[in-house]
Amino acid sequence: MRPEIEYKREMNRNYIVLRAGEPEGEPYTTRMLSENRIDGVLPFHEKYIDGERWYYYDITSRQPLHRMLETRCISGEEIRQLISGILFSVRQIERFLLDESQVSFEPQLIYVEPDSLKSGLCLIPGRKMDFARGFYALSQYLLEHVDHNDSEAVVLAFGIMKESGKENFGVEDIERCIGKLAGGEGNIKRQSMAGNKNAVESQGMGSHTGTGGYTGRGWEEGPAEMDAGEKHHNHIRATWILAFFMVLLPLVLYLRMGMLGFLKYKWILGAVELLLGAAAFLLSDMGKGQKEPGEKKEEMDRQADRDWEIIFREKDSMGEILPQESYQSSPKRETAVTELPSEDEEDAMQTILLTAPIPSRASRRLVPVREGEEIELGYFPFLIGKSGELTDYCLDRPEVSRLHLRIDEAEGGCMVTDLNSTNGTKVDGHLLAANETYLLPPDGMLEIAGIQFRFITRL
Repeated sequence: MRPEIEYKREMNRNYIVLRAGEPEGEPYTTRMLSENRIDGVLPFHEKYIDGERWYYYDITSRQPLHRMLETRCISGEEIRQLISGILFSVRQIERFLLDESQVSFEPQLIYVEPDSLKSGLCLIPGRKMDFARGFYALSQYLLEHVDHNDSEAVVLAFGIMKESGKENFGVEDIERCIGKLAGGEGNIKRQSMAGNKNAVESQGMGSHTGTGGYTGRGWEEGPAEMDAGEKHHNHIRATWILAFFMVLLPLVLYLRMGMLGFLKYKWILGAVELLLGAAAFLLSDMGKGQKEPGEKKEEMDRQADRDWEIIFREKDSMGEILPQESYQSSPKRETAVTELPSEDEEDAMQTILLTAPIPSRASRRLVPVREGEEIELGYFPFLIGKSGELTDYCLDRPEVSRLHLRIDEAEGGCMVTDLNSTNGTKVDGHLLAANETYLLPPDGMLEIAGIQFRFITRL
């Protein structure tokens, strides 16, 4: 159950505030969190207010993960950075002998740096949570928010989800999954495809009883494949035995009967040698036809790679799958349109247009009180901050935070939400708390880190 969250601003610092309650046996955890700066964990301190204990987590200049992914998708590189950072934080928690089951993996409580997605985890003393279930839910959330045009993102998110869904999974398993993709996409694609096969079999759509199957650690050989491998080795062994006798017989005949005996029985010896040679040749040829179980597994894995990769292959205008190098060489390709779109394509285009920012019904703008340029609010939600990549308007001033505030359309004006800014946001003189939402009426005054704007509405 998610604890009740409050937000407070104190001395240009923003905090999540949680009621501590009375957890038993947690003084070690609170002391370790208060006296140590654990990398990857939100800075923590404890306060007593009116006889009650409160936990304060510093979230200044950070944003919750769910807010970062509200209006955009996450890429494969960002997933790798995010999950690697979370796993590193869990390692640090273990190094300080803290309980990782007290970490919350809810996107609302994972605070990240807007530019790098470096994570800060919220470790709540006394709150026991299911680590495996929480991490699996996080992996599902990431899979739902990936860029589906980015095959690396889909494969990585799916692989992490499948790995975390296994029983008794560990941090090492997720690290190995990420490492495999970093070393070559084929490995993790094979792992993901094998997970698909296992899921299909568990639903009764296929069975490998007696013929081998996927067990979570790889494809294991069943009795039939073991028999094939044993036959292969037997053929090789018999070939070498026959070759040994072909060399041994002439030598024994020469040592026992000398040169005269050797010449006397040379025709019989030649016939025997010929028969042994023919038998050795046949056995050798049969052995080549038998593949070892390892070779069979490698061939199945290569086929799994091909099947998995084809899901992400792009198609040309005729519906044919493009060669791999044609879509891997450049992430953005220009395609010439020579035909009118079909009805299905028009529906798809209309659907995409519906998801675009909705223009405002009235002309709204922020007019600077002193120097500066006007800010046209052409759609909502509208983000203002110092980061040109993350905001709709870049207010490049040192006192402005990277993501400073968000403006939403509302009846009677607009709603302004402070996004954990360092130097604060004021509406008609009222200083907003972190994440507080406040009504900005027509002709109202909006102050962004000391920079004043007049909100003008023209119907």
